[in-house]
Amino acid sequence: MTRNLTIGPPTRLIMVFAIPLVVGNVFQQLYQFTDAIVVGRLISVHALAAVGASGSILFFLTGLSIGSSVGVPIPVARAFGAGRLPVMRRAVAAGAMITVGIAAFITIVGALIAGPLLRLLDTPAELVPDATTFLRVSFLGVGAIAAFNYLSSLIRAR
Repeated sequence: MTRNLTIGPPTRLIMVFAIPLVVGNVFQQLYQFTDAIVVGRLISVHALAAVGASGSILFFLTGLSIGSSVGVPIPVARAFGAGRLPVMRRAVAAGAMITVGIAAFITIVGALIAGPLLRLLDTPAELVPDATTFLRVSFLGVGAIAAFNYLSSLIRAR
């Protein structure tokens, strides 16, 4: 069922629209928090420092993923609004291919430059090996993050 967000009291409509976005953002922030709890309790303080050293890079990548998925559904929304379902389907497929390409790029390039990037950010030398490993493992999850953000933006486009 499609709901028209241009009819009705603006405050209520904005809240109805914003609540799922806020909940999604909270869960994304909990990702780093959960990493810190698990690593700090189960491994070591040194490993926790490595997770903290890589936090800004992961935050940047999450922002890049969100930013790249924000504009992709615009053609989907336009086609849906115009009632052109075949065009909408092609736009969804094109957006999915773009999302896969961006995720693959971030995963591959990120894994290759994790160590040099940490050194560029002046990460203490004793933390670089563990932080590099943590980043490389985290880069493996970029596909899931990109897919989540793309699907979320498709939901908002409709």
